[in-house]
Amino acid sequence: MSERGSFTTQYIYNIEDYKTVRKALDGDDRFLCVSPPATWSNGEMTFEMPIVSGKVGEMAEGMEWTTIEEALRGVKTNEKVSIVIICDSGSIFLLAKKPNGNIRIKYLGDIDDA
Repeated sequence: MSERGSFTTQYIYNIEDYKTVRKALDGDDRFLCVSPPATWSNGEMTFEMPIVSGKVGEMAEGMEWTTIEEALRGVKTNEKVSIVIICDSGSIFLLAKKPNGNIRIKYLGDIDDA
């Protein structure tokens, strides 16, 4: 059985980085796909929000972060990009992608611990 979870990035102020991360995560497959862009409106114009979110999957429980880590490993950006991943099991991880493409993962706990 495969495990599913969700993810969201921080608000990415650098638009070039937003496009790079969105493209890298847009696997549009069984294990990784991004949601349509979120938008907001000031009443006159509609703007795309630079936040990437979506569905992530993996074969092992609590390992959904590995799918995102593989998609972003080596991807260059101008700024650091942080992503929160909430696994099917309730485990929560923070993935920090550095500009040079290196990635650090931090286990934040389980939803049941909150």
